Amino acid sequence: MQSLPAEQRMVVELKFFQQFTFEEIGMQLNVSTNTIKTRLYTALNTLKNQAEKQHVL
Repeated sequence: MQSLPAEQRMVVELKFFQQFTFEEIGMQLNVSTNTIKTRLYTALNTLKNQAEKQHVL
């Protein structure tokens, strides 16, 4: 998680650890719900790729 940009890390933390909705996160960060979704899915894809690389090596 620490390798993620701060904006993406914040969304992941708010969504999964604090269990906020996309709308609540958007209101807190003052960005659109679509932006929150994009940040989350980009972060998850990055984490997935990192995990896959670790298992290959």
